[in-house]
Amino acid sequence: MTVVSISGVVENGNMRVRPASPDAEAALRHSMETVGQLQPILVRPLPDGRFGLVAGYRRLNAARMLAWDQIEAHVILASDVQAEVAQAAENMVRAPVDVIDEWRHIARLVDDGYSIDSAGAALGMTERRVRQLSRLARISPVLLNRMDAQRMPNWRSLGEIAQAPHEIQELAFSRFDLGDSVAWNSIAAECVQRRIPQSRAIFDIPASGIPFEEDLFAEPGSDDQFTTTRIKEFLVAQEAAVLERIHDGEEPAILADYNMTMCAPKIPAGWSFADYGSDKTLPKRSRHRRIYAIVPADDYHDVGKVVSVIVKPIASTKSLDTAGDGPSAYSDLQDEETNDLSPEAADEAAPEPSGDGLSKAGHDVLNGLREIALSNRVQELIPLASTPDGIDWEGVDVSIIGALVIQLVGGRYDCQDLVAAIIGSDGQRTNIDFTGVMQVAAEAVIRTLELVAPHRQTASWKSESAYRRAEWIGTLVGADRAMPSVDTPQILAHVDGATLRRIADAHLPPDTPRKDIPKKVADLRHYLAGRAPHWQPMPFGAPGPAVRPWQPTDSVLEPADDEEDAA
Repeated sequence: MTVVSISGVVENGNMRVRPASPDAEAALRHSMETVGQLQPILVRPLPDGRFGLVAGYRRLNAARMLAWDQIEAHVILASDVQAEVAQAAENMVRAPVDVIDEWRHIARLVDDGYSIDSAGAALGMTERRVRQLSRLARISPVLLNRMDAQRMPNWRSLGEIAQAPHEIQELAFSRFDLGDSVAWNSIAAECVQRRIPQSRAIFDIPASGIPFEEDLFAEPGSDDQFTTTRIKEFLVAQEAAVLERIHDGEEPAILADYNMTMCAPKIPAGWSFADYGSDKTLPKRSRHRRIYAIVPADDYHDVGKVVSVIVKPIASTKSLDTAGDGPSAYSDLQDEETNDLSPEAADEAAPEPSGDGLSKAGHDVLNGLREIALSNRVQELIPLASTPDGIDWEGVDVSIIGALVIQLVGGRYDCQDLVAAIIGSDGQRTNIDFTGVMQVAAEAVIRTLELVAPHRQTASWKSESAYRRAEWIGTLVGADRAMPSVDTPQILAHVDGATLRRIADAHLPPDTPRKDIPKKVADLRHYLAGRAPHWQPMPFGAPGPAVRPWQPTDSVLEPADDEEDAA
């Protein structure tokens, strides 16, 4: 190996027709600046005393950019034709480094004290490449070892596998390890978690606190680059943002349910479709209305997406107001500023959509908050149940609680990790203690909870108790204690005028001047926000089964009186 002057090295003009990407060039410069030149360039002597470059154009160019004077080189004696052959072989025969080997190189440097980013830079990798490879740290060693011996899955499959817990990865691997090959795409499909793209959010993402994770295997700038698995929190935040848009926007609009068949908002009775209108803006006093809907969680592809259509009335205002026994669709869609809630007009207020005064959309928003509160309350009770005062749980057999968990969730695919915490892979009971089994039981409750809004309890094959179970659990654990105040603009936007008046009467301080309480619906909603913290339209609870309660019996029966006399 020889050190040659960079100014004395010339290219032959056939080095690279397509240059490398700027990121790759910057990564190579960073590597050479950090750890020096790891591989010499290849040159041949020329008649004029200079050297002709055979291989190593990028290294030479990086050295020039770093203002080096000299560079390490191997000097070979070759004709023009021989140099051309060597140059082609350098570019065509070189095998790329396997991705697992790339990650192992990074891991070794990390073990020696490098950070992941500095290790990647030292090896000449781009920042994005380093972050992609770091996902391999999330893949189970069982799968990594097999990848080392088999053809690697594509990056998309790798990313999907890496997002799942090791237990799910290994279970899927055991199903699709075919011996001489591995069905990586099928394993990836088993590991996929439901995610919502950040691009669907219309709310303030930083303010929401919902974490969005970058999928480093997605195309930069695509909808799948940033996603979240927080489905419930996303839908609650999306609902609040839509309601804020309706209230603060210039268009007359309402929020409706989503029609799964038509893939559009459900059009209220008395109205007909007018236009999709995504590029149109309705005047404030238009007789047309924009109907918003949010794609619900049971739609796998578009969950959380906000869709809208424009509708028009199909009859006169009078006929709509007087049709049927209940409130008309048009009366629900009228400008709120014209709805007078003075005592004189109270008798003319529209009937409530439900016993608590909430619309169906309001029940959906509230249901999301109740689910979160119920889950949080179950989590809060774990330390209380594990260490109650005056009870020593050390050595207590937890078989019955563990058996109950297995009986309830043992057949569910998404709860196999909970069973594994109680029964090991060897088929024997693990050494889980009381605190541990209580945590498993709490997690089993949270994962299997199904809190359904009243208007969605329409499945004919489900019994009434199927919908009441979550309400009973809420009563049992005191979930109302974990409920936030619901006197918010997002919830109050779904409350009818008569109920707003009752909330004001029941929850405002008695000395509140009557003149300060607005009479118009929109103004009253704003006024009540934050002023009725104890208002709870749907407390947890439901009637229990109408049967005689079970009573435990003694294991040893007391003898009858006549038997005692005979003795």
